[in-house]
Amino acid sequence: MKSYAKTRSRENYIEDKLGTKSKSLKAIFHTAMNSIDKMCQEFFKVDSFDVVIADVSKLEGDKRDDEMISVVQQWVNRISKTMKYNTIKVVLSAIKSGINCPFTVIPNDSK
Repeated sequence: MKSYAKTRSRENYIEDKLGTKSKSLKAIFHTAMNSIDKMCQEFFKVDSFDVVIADVSKLEGDKRDDEMISVVQQWVNRISKTMKYNTIKVVLSAIKSGINCPFTVIPNDSK
């Protein structure tokens, strides 16, 4: 059976999900994605976070969730050196549905 759903990409996420959101939320999303892209380039030697998402998406169930949470946690640990906890919460809420990952921010995780 042919799939009629759009292929999930950063561009169509911005268009579909962030199209009606404020300019500041869009700016937060772009800043966050640029930051996580930079981390992926440095640590994982891939072009962008989109590559990591594609690789992790091939995994099954809990393994997929665990890998995605691990990547996001590494990024949170990195940005927590320069951002306050409340800012990290805002940034994560901006990208959460875009990466389709079940995570929450616990204060101890961001310190």
